Amino acid sequence: MELTNVFVVFTSAHIFHAQNIIRTYGMSEYVFVCTNRSLALELDDQTTVIILGGIFPFDFIALLRCKVIFGRLQTDVRLFVPHFLNVASQALYYFLEARGVLRETCILPDGNLLFNAYTVTKRSLGNILRKVKSVILLSNYCLLEGDICSIGKQDIYVYSYIDNTRYSEDPKFTVRSIGMPIADIKRSSGLLILGHFNQKMLDTEVLCESISSLLNENIVVYYKPHPRIKLNNDLFYKAIKKRTDSVNLIANKASIEKILNKYRDLDTVFADGSSSLINMKLMYPSLEVYCCALQEYFGNFFDQKLKENFDRLKITELPYIDN
Repeated sequence: MELTNVFVVFTSAHIFHAQNIIRTYGMSEYVFVCTNRSLALELDDQTTVIILGGIFPFDFIALLRCKVIFGRLQTDVRLFVPHFLNVASQALYYFLEARGVLRETCILPDGNLLFNAYTVTKRSLGNILRKVKSVILLSNYCLLEGDICSIGKQDIYVYSYIDNTRYSEDPKFTVRSIGMPIADIKRSSGLLILGHFNQKMLDTEVLCESISSLLNENIVVYYKPHPRIKLNNDLFYKAIKKRTDSVNLIANKASIEKILNKYRDLDTVFADGSSSLINMKLMYPSLEVYCCALQEYFGNFFDQKLKENFDRLKITELPYIDN
């Protein structure tokens, strides 16, 4: 019996990865569980979409409706989540497990989680707040301890475009490959800069100095802010604007992987250490791709796996000299 593949998605990038998994494995039975309505609008076939709430995070009624739908399924389920530090992920995990239909638990690519570990303690504020929210929603949430991609005692399947992940040698995890569609095209000279989230980790002036040669060499410069940073608080964007005559802002909230093909005047990409660099290099091998300050930016969460994959794909790390 074929499994129903359930994808819990929080971001546009998660949809991109889920669609690649569906294509790679020829899945015919699948459902997207979107944590807000704007994500659902990115999907063409609305019959495969369940929305947990509206523009804002989901509520009790939305979660109950979702459980009713899954309670009627006649098949077992393969559940995909980005991680388990999330009320929706755990609510569906424990609901499906209690019904005895959860056949496989799988991890979607989510930023750098496959390469840099992110751990929490049971008494962390984020954990406790999510527990409180789950009580209000009458759903199950276990206070996580350690790796946020791990839950329960069962084996977990990790889906990745690259086999060299931090889970590759962990016996609890099995890494499964995702095929990346290659769409290389001839491009003209232009630079795309991706904003980063935790801007306090790096000195923006030093970072701008590190990429000064890229700014000088490219006539066209685009900037795509990090989706969780408001533009008026984006110090990196403000610093770049001081160094170049014109910066074209990409305001589209969709993941860069989904919209890059619209920008034919780009041949160079820069970001601190975004996993999107890996994805774009795999999709467009002729792109010149640069990163900077990996260890400084990720701090204690930095894992050599990320650097190994960047080196393998010829993603160049620019010097970051903070005096």
